[in-house]
Amino acid sequence: MSATTEAPPAPLASDDLGRGPGILGATWFLVILTIFIVSARIYVRKKFRILGLDDWLMVAAVVLQITSQGLLTYQYQWGFGKRDKYLSFDPQIVTILKYQWISSLPNILISVIARISAVLMLIKIFGSKPLKLYSSSGYQSVRSKDSGILESQPGDWILMCNFIPKLFSSVSILGRKSERPNPEV
Repeated sequence: MSATTEAPPAPLASDDLGRGPGILGATWFLVILTIFIVSARIYVRKKFRILGLDDWLMVAAVVLQITSQGLLTYQYQWGFGKRDKYLSFDPQIVTILKYQWISSLPNILISVIARISAVLMLIKIFGSKPLKLYSSSGYQSVRSKDSGILESQPGDWILMCNFIPKLFSSVSILGRKSERPNPEV
């Protein structure tokens, strides 16, 4: 795979910066805040000699986040955040999409590693009793499902609001069957 070494071309509308500066400003602010918080966490845990695997996993997630942010910054240099009509298809849009695709792996790993770190921290706090272990793991599973639901379209919410009551209208509660089963399900 050959790396793109040429300089980004001049934009078609150089006076319109689009949403790129706002996106970069907000995301870099959050990355710097994350670096500060995780550094403080490592400092305190090292001082009290309770540094564990959950801390190192969080450091790995931060390193991946910095990598992802670097890829986003590189996309910005090629015109990320501008309207498509101000970009040339090749090489600007192609390069932006290529690096968005490349950054998808670090983005997925960030979420997975951070959630594993959170579960390990919860196990460290509450102990490793099976009920507590499953509840903390279940919490992280629900959070990952929740983030997918929050990214869905409003039409999906309407579909869910109509489907869920119909689904549970014939479910037995405490061993008693519902009075009126719903034939639409």
